[in-house]
Amino acid sequence: MWEKHKIVEFMMDERMGFHLGGSRRMNQLYPDKIKIHDNTDYDFYCAGTHGQYNALKMMGFEIVKAENRSYWDDLLVDIWIKKQHGIECLIRSDVELYKRAFDSINVNDYALRLWKSNPEHPVSDLAAFRAGCLAWFNYLFHSHNHDNLPF
Repeated sequence: MWEKHKIVEFMMDERMGFHLGGSRRMNQLYPDKIKIHDNTDYDFYCAGTHGQYNALKMMGFEIVKAENRSYWDDLLVDIWIKKQHGIECLIRSDVELYKRAFDSINVNDYALRLWKSNPEHPVSDLAAFRAGCLAWFNYLFHSHNHDNLPF
């Protein structure tokens, strides 16, 4: 069985094609404003190559069975999770577009609109929060889609 630190180490290796997202990525970009802790979950994303799917299976990740995908943004294909370790991997249809969009997020917008675990602004209505995130991310994707890729 893969231990948490080994999974994180594997997924942080750039050669594997996984990319850090979520509050841990924002902490890399804005360490003075986005604070994380040892128990902060890990959010990764990738293109979902054959090798990446095999690696996720090998490390014990499970695909999230989602009948209702109404809160999934335009680039989200699937979600894989290693629940006991607090690690999630989102399969993205366009990794480069997602990276451009995510890295362009203003830290204040992230903290107020997109950070579910923000200790200063707790989420009281999860459905409304998810709907807001969906709209925000889809707006970012379309505004950063310089190649006019269909999605």
